[in-house]
Formats: sequence, C-alpha cells, structure tokens
Amino acid sequence: MDKHNKIRAVLILLGILFSQNISAQIFDLPTQETWRLTLIGQTGGFREIAAASIDPSGNVYVVDRGANMVHKLNRNAFIETSIGGYGWGNHEFDRPSDVWAENGIDVFVADYGNHRVQRFDRRLTYVGTLETRNIGFEIEQFGYPVGITMNRQGDLFVVDEENLRIVSFGGIDRHRRTFGGMEAGRFRISSPRKIELYGDDLIAVRDGNRLLFYDQFGSPYREFTTRTLPRYKDFTTLGDYILLLRDETIDIYRGVLRHPIERISLLQYMSDPQKIQRIAVSNNRLVLMSDSNVWMFLLLQ
Repeated sequence: MDKHNKIRAVLILLGILFSQNISAQIFDLPTQETWRLTLIGQTGGFREIAAASIDPSGNVYVVDRGANMVHKLNRNAFIETSIGGYGWGNHEFDRPSDVWAENGIDVFVADYGNHRVQRFDRRLTYVGTLETRNIGFEIEQFGYPVGITMNRQGDLFVVDEENLRIVSFGGIDRHRRTFGGMEAGRFRISSPRKIELYGDDLIAVRDGNRLLFYDQFGSPYREFTTRTLPRYKDFTTLGDYILLLRDETIDIYRGVLRHPIERISLLQYMSDPQKIQRIAVSNNRLVLMSDSNVWMFLLLQ
C-alpha cells in the first residue's frame, strides 16, 4: 500500500470512529433535563384503583374498580364528590376500568362490565351513555371497554378488550373508524392495557409487553418492543414525553425507548414505592396510585 492509500485508509478509519462517537452521543446518552416532584397531598381508603385522570384545574378523577365508584379529588387531594355503586343504571358501574377528564368539561368513564362508556360533566352529573355492543353495524360495536381517551378534535377512542380493536367516535356517538384489529397485521392488539395520546394526536396503546402507536386516522405508525418494557408496570404521556413506572423510579423517555433522559427516584417521596401500580400526568400535575392510595404531586420541569 503506497503512502497516499495509507493516509486515505487512516482518514476513513478516523471518520468511522468519529461518526460512531457522535452517534453514541446523540442517540445513546441521556439528555440532561431536570424533573422534580413536590407532594401536594395523599388520600387513601380505596378498594382497587384502576385509573385516574387530571383536568386542567388540577382536579383528579379516580376510578375505584373494587367499589364500583368514581371520585373527584380537588387540587389538594381531598375527595369532593363521589358517585357509583354496583348496577347498570345511570351513575352506577360494573368494574369501571378507565376515566378521561382532560378537557375540563367532560368526564368519560369506561364502564367495563356494562359494555358502555358513561359521560358526566365536571361535577359528575350524568349526561349520557355510549353503548354499541348490541346495536348498529358490527364495525362500530365494542364489548368490554378497557381504556378510553379523546383527542383535540373531540374524537373519543375506546379500546375494546372483547373484539381486540380500537373504535373511535366523533361527536361522542358518531362512529369514525375502527382500527388495530385483524387488518393491522403486526400492529394488531392482542392484550390491551391502556391508551393515551402522544405528541400531535398520535394514539399510544400498551399492548402486553409492547407500545403500539397509530396516527389519528388509525394507521400504524410505530412499535416499541424492548427487553426493558416488561419491567414497567404502567405508562403515561405528557406531550412527546413517555413516562414509564418501575418499582422505585419513573423513567422518562423522549423520541425512542433506548435510554431515559431522566429518572426520578420515588424513594425520596414514599417509604414503599413498590406498592405503586399506576401513573397519570397532565399539565403540571402527576398522580401515583397503589390499589388503595392516591398521591398527588406538582410536577416541575
């Protein structure tokens, strides 16, 4: 090899090493961000908490599946209003599984065992019911609603555990589309656990040990399946951030699930964080839940 070829080979090798180093800095190392929590209050005595949702005023709506109840907690974590009890009438539930209240006007409750979604106002006054299991066309029917969310356009998304798909409605009761079923290929849901909005109206679904993302039209967008995902008990989203709950930490991701950009230790806030099973966040509020207790935090970023 002549002198020029040797120099060229060295330069190419240095270029490869330099690009790999830059790539490692960009894609592998966590960004330095600072997230802090300040405890606002705690409320206990629930039987089996299934979910919570936070409205723009900081009120928290909690679903107690074990007691078939929905509770409204004020900004200081005190119970303000409660509705429910077992049954199939208005204000009654059968194993409610999820709640959504983020627009500050509506409160939607996934009434799992009654095959419906009940709608209330922010004071938990009954407004109406969405129920399609035995009516309408097959494509708009849902049986066991395990999760619900709503986008900025007012489309309601219902995760149907019975038919393993997502059904969306506009104007609350007008069928928009059905997706995530057999036609979705590898994006077909098989063990749905939770649904959230992510970024600019992407739909994120925790399906077993993976996260599936669809665009607002129901088209498959992205799939995350990592070795670490099974270690997480729950997830929530805040804009384009993904917050994943582990036994003793909240791991915060942005963009891809490769390395968390931040890790919040829960040991400084509670004596036994391993009891925490669920997480919810909206605006500057974060809620952690065990089966029987709710902790409300101010989230500072």
